[in-house]
Amino acid sequence: MRIILASQVIEQQRARRLTIKLRSTLLRKDLTSMEQRTLDKVEDYLEEALGELRSFWEDLLRPQPDLLDLQTHLEHLSNLTLKTLQIYSSLLDTCINNPTVLRSYSLFIGQIL
Repeated sequence: MRIILASQVIEQQRARRLTIKLRSTLLRKDLTSMEQRTLDKVEDYLEEALGELRSFWEDLLRPQPDLLDLQTHLEHLSNLTLKTLQIYSSLLDTCINNPTVLRSYSLFIGQIL
């Protein structure tokens, strides 16, 4: 009986610690240095993707567009978009309430997707 009660108390304490840790993570609005570097990296990918999109439209609007160039632009844009989505996904898992991450993600959604 005592062993069962002791294990229940330990499990309740563990659950409380996890709940507190989860709440503090969700309420945290500052980025760690690693998260900031990740955000900088993903914003670099975003800028590169915008450049590819711009190049695609410039090439498409030419009188005789080169289809191979257009395909290359689209493939590079697709790769950048997938990388960017994966990084944003991991950032949003840990920084769901960070306004900088949310703003950056909304710009990505609005400009690329």
